[in-house]
Amino acid sequence: MPSNGASQIVLPIADAAALLALPLTTESPFDGPRQDFQTSLPACADAADVGTPRIFGRPDLTSFHGSLLRDDSEDGRHIVKQAVGVFGSSAAAAAAQGELITRTAACLKAQSLAAREDDTTSGSAGKDWTFVNMNAAADRISWRKVENQENGWQCGLVSQAQDNALLQALVCERTPPPKGPATELLNAMVARIPQAAPELPAPEPAPTS
Repeated sequence: MPSNGASQIVLPIADAAALLALPLTTESPFDGPRQDFQTSLPACADAADVGTPRIFGRPDLTSFHGSLLRDDSEDGRHIVKQAVGVFGSSAAAAAAQGELITRTAACLKAQSLAAREDDTTSGSAGKDWTFVNMNAAADRISWRKVENQENGWQCGLVSQAQDNALLQALVCERTPPPKGPATELLNAMVARIPQAAPELPAPEPAPTS
């Protein structure tokens, strides 16, 4: 896909809200890999979020775009995040995905205690999470993180390497938990990847007299 095509893949807020049937009203775009909190287990830093600098911050990244979507309720019950990075080659995108798979597996193996996330921007109280249900198949990986408190947050995360791009989606809701909308969101993102124009057959030579 084009080197500057990351922003074309991220769903606008109205499309994401309609697809997921969620009351999303606030959109915060970002144009570089970032992570707004720290984790008590470094092994879980990249399993805790999408669009992280360690996965996308590579010299062969040619464009990046992300979007954080929320509802506007006072306590907040829905968070949706999309991240897309376009790399210089399909091999580079696959390498980034491979590193994420390795790091996520290490997180699930290392967490004898729950990983704590501390917000570095607002200073709000941290949350304790458990990471579960990793499923890696072909070019896609999915997993979940669950807040360790009654009626806490539950999040689905999914990542896929597609051609020279890496696409990630996160959907978090307070209980009842999401039942797969992160995968639905990622499928919709994949469908927005520009398709290369088919090659036209060479014209037949003009007949000679």
